[in-house]
Amino acid sequence: MRLRTSLACTVAALSFAAMAGGGAGAAQAAAPRTALAPVGSAVPAGAGLRASAVRAQLTLAQLTDKVLAQVKAQYPTVTTLMLASGEAPGGPTTDMAQVTQWEFVVNNTAQGPVGSVDVEADLGGTVSGITTHAQRWGGVLPITLPITMDPTEAYGIVATAGHPGPYQFVALVKPLVAGPHLQYHFSNVRGGNQGYSVNTDEPHTVSPIGGGATLGAPEPPEC
Repeated sequence: MRLRTSLACTVAALSFAAMAGGGAGAAQAAAPRTALAPVGSAVPAGAGLRASAVRAQLTLAQLTDKVLAQVKAQYPTVTTLMLASGEAPGGPTTDMAQVTQWEFVVNNTAQGPVGSVDVEADLGGTVSGITTHAQRWGGVLPITLPITMDPTEAYGIVATAGHPGPYQFVALVKPLVAGPHLQYHFSNVRGGNQGYSVNTDEPHTVSPIGGGATLGAPEPPEC
């Protein structure tokens, strides 16, 4: 799965990157799928259907709740969200509604043969795959729910700070650093170490993403 292979080579050096870049440093990736049709300024035939489709999109918070409920139904103790990583399949965009494809990493809170799972899903509400792994993910802190800021709001803060994008990859992550903040990271590099982060809590600090970090390194096996 691209999420694992991409991010495994991008949080060992995360604390150094965060200190150098104001608390930033992470990566993001997701499996690409079909892009959404662009909506023009005119109102062509079928525009009402497209508008309905956009309205029917889940928020990231709603999709996260659905994914966690489905994972818990199969693996009752796999409940700790570590990462939500999104991609705009059509390429870099300033419209975060086009970041439709998401992958989630969820850790097991108990001992067992499953340490963590990766879940592929989209904002239409389709959960298309769950992949299990023997080890838990480490190198980042668990994400405390509920998600109170969506990618569109986060992008607006980054754009207002002078970095309007466009961006293809978006990640929600809490770096393992001193004084950690839950952040959105915006990048055009898969497993990216380039772009900008924004804190979801006050103050909404915007910082460059530090380079050379490895996000999602598995925890060492427990004896």
